[in-house]
Order: sequence, then structure tokens, then C-alpha cells
Amino acid sequence: MPEWLKSLLTGRDNQTIAIGRALGLTVFVLFLVIGPTVGYLAVRMGQMPAVDFGMFLDKIPTYVSMITLSVAGLIGLTSFAEPKDR
Repeated sequence: MPEWLKSLLTGRDNQTIAIGRALGLTVFVLFLVIGPTVGYLAVRMGQMPAVDFGMFLDKIPTYVSMITLSVAGLIGLTSFAEPKDR
């Protein structure tokens, strides 16, 4: 595992993977990277009308803020259970 990824995913002890961070990264990638990309590709391939994707883009500020709060909650609410420094 690259050092930057290990630093991103591990807790305070820098050894144990923090479950909140791992789940937060998964939620971030799924909903803020893959989701909009699939929607864009669906419009480009003609599988979805551009109007439907436009409605999604119209609501993107609310969508991004809710996903950001979800990730912050995952990290913050699970941090008390992570191993402490040695």
C-alpha cells in the first residue's frame, strides 16, 4: 500500500485501518466520483435524457454537502473506537 494511502486510511496509531475513514473513502468515491461519471456517460451514450442529468446537476450543492456530512460523520463518530498512540 502506498504511504499516502496508508496515512489517509489509518488511525492515530498509524498501523490500524480506521473503519470510519475506509467507509468514508468508499462513500466519497462511489457517490462523488463514480455516480456522476456514470450519469455523464449514460447521457453521452443516449441511455438517459440530458434533462434528467440536468436535474441532478441542479441539486448538486445539496448532494455534495450531504455526502460530505456523511463522510465527516463516519470519521468523527468512529474515531473514539480507534486504537490510541502507543
